[in-house]
Amino acid sequence: VGNHDKKRIVSRYGAQRAQGTIAVILTLPGAGITYYGDEIGMPDNYVTWEEGRDPQGCNAGKEHFEEATRDTARTPFLWDDSVAAGFSTNASTWLPVNPDYKTFNLKAQKSADDSEYKFYMALSELRKWPAVRRGDLHTYLINDKLLAIS
Repeated sequence: VGNHDKKRIVSRYGAQRAQGTIAVILTLPGAGITYYGDEIGMPDNYVTWEEGRDPQGCNAGKEHFEEATRDTARTPFLWDDSVAAGFSTNASTWLPVNPDYKTFNLKAQKSADDSEYKFYMALSELRKWPAVRRGDLHTYLINDKLLAIS
């Protein structure tokens, strides 16, 4: 669902739907593959044309950069509240760090009572349960906005 060529899940669907999407990805059979940052609900970061590195975005020109660039989903992971969000010891990175990194980062989510990271880890643990690993899977499309899984 998420990758370096698409907007991040939370930026496409919103926080609540992103959490549901992650739940489906991590409970369906097979490998639960997510894009870096999905485990903390990391949104796309704003990147200006001047900061852009993606040839697809830059070649689109300044007036079309925002809709063409993939850089917004490629910004540094937010590890902690240190310089450059712990991604680098340099204050400047290839692409800009999300300005909310002081409060929105992996370290903060690990110490919070409730967080996207803790939800993700609980689902990762759930994947180990025999019923999830080897049980029967039934899916029901209730309507165009609701999928039930048992």
